[in-house]
Amino acid sequence: MCVMGPKPRRKCVFNEKLKAEYKFLKGVESSAERVRCLTCNSEFSVEHKGRLDIEEHIKTDKHKRAVSAASHLNITSFFKGNTSTDLQCAAKEATFAYHTAQHELSFKTSDCTSKLIKKLFEPKFSAARTKTEAVIIHVISPYIFKTVLEDLNVVNFITVTIDSSNRKDIKLTPIVVRYFKENRVHIKLLYFDEVPGETSDILVEHILTCLKKFCIEQKIICVTADNTNTNFGGKNRKTECNVFRKLQKALSRPIFGIGCGAHILHSTVQTACDSFTSRC
Repeated sequence: MCVMGPKPRRKCVFNEKLKAEYKFLKGVESSAERVRCLTCNSEFSVEHKGRLDIEEHIKTDKHKRAVSAASHLNITSFFKGNTSTDLQCAAKEATFAYHTAQHELSFKTSDCTSKLIKKLFEPKFSAARTKTEAVIIHVISPYIFKTVLEDLNVVNFITVTIDSSNRKDIKLTPIVVRYFKENRVHIKLLYFDEVPGETSDILVEHILTCLKKFCIEQKIICVTADNTNTNFGGKNRKTECNVFRKLQKALSRPIFGIGCGAHILHSTVQTACDSFTSRC
């Protein structure tokens, strides 16, 4: 008499019916019996009990915690929306930041002033020092700089002005551009960086770096600076070892050189006073 063993059970698979019922599950490509839970990122098999395997997974603590976390508010709900009220408040905060920069106020004043505005005028207003600084650096400054570059791309003639300022061992030489557009003269700060010294070679290299960076070498028609020998080589401007002459040579064309009007006026008054004869 032949005794037959138990008939092997048929393996369950993740079929189309289960896919339609449990949309948070996704089949694993390498196996028809394994699935991945998109809610808790777990992978398990349904080959033994099929639907019951899925129900047992749903009852696990890991899956319950993932469902609970997904049901909480989205993080974007903690930020201001795009309603007209929110946009108006943001515009007020940006205006306050611009006012702070325009009048060269300390960011520390924003802490107190913003609290006053919040209490007296606008309950939603919030612009303390950290936020004000961020708005100036990351919003207002890039926008203004973008408009300056757009202007420089359109105009044909530009004047470059330089001056040096020493703070202890740090030497700063800002570069200002002046150009005519829309029936008026615009004066804008274009480049601000530290230089290792104030010799003519260092200053010329500093200017050329700025001009090449913004592709305006061919538009420069004039350089303005203090009336020092380093910049112009004396009042007669006959020497070649100065910023004005070296910049002309680097640009391979003549340009105008304008000294500081305030210094010229000061020297004129001083010379006039020295020429007076003293009388008893």
